[in-house]
Amino acid sequence: DDANQDHVAVGEAARIAAIHAPCFLPPERSPMKLPTQILHYACGYSHNFAPDSYVDTGDVLFDMLELNNIWDELYAKSPIWPQTALRRMTVTDHQNRERSITVNSQSEYILGRSIVRGLEAGTRFAEAFRSYKHAPAHENLLGQL
Repeated sequence: DDANQDHVAVGEAARIAAIHAPCFLPPERSPMKLPTQILHYACGYSHNFAPDSYVDTGDVLFDMLELNNIWDELYAKSPIWPQTALRRMTVTDHQNRERSITVNSQSEYILGRSIVRGLEAGTRFAEAFRSYKHAPAHENLLGQL
């Protein structure tokens, strides 16, 4: 479903690696315990992504945006990266101790997506996931967050 071809390739490689991991692990690490729950996260544009689980990110969103700004600043050192990607806008959260942050290109996208996912989930900000392999309620990893 991911429109980004390198994400598709890495996802397929990870799936194959997980299936064959016991072949490459030392004997004391085998047998490998397979995950009880597998989640898909759309980090960019994804065709037909229909989330079934949400996590409220209101408490950590601004911290994540600050960390993500570092990514843009590293990319901005490349001569082909548009300099307009940096310092796109400043956002002040009046419901979170007047916290302000200047967001770069990717952080601007993440903020917008978090607002949309929050509206879907009934909270201010959220991230969305889709379960590929469902887990019983007592093993639901997102439910434990």
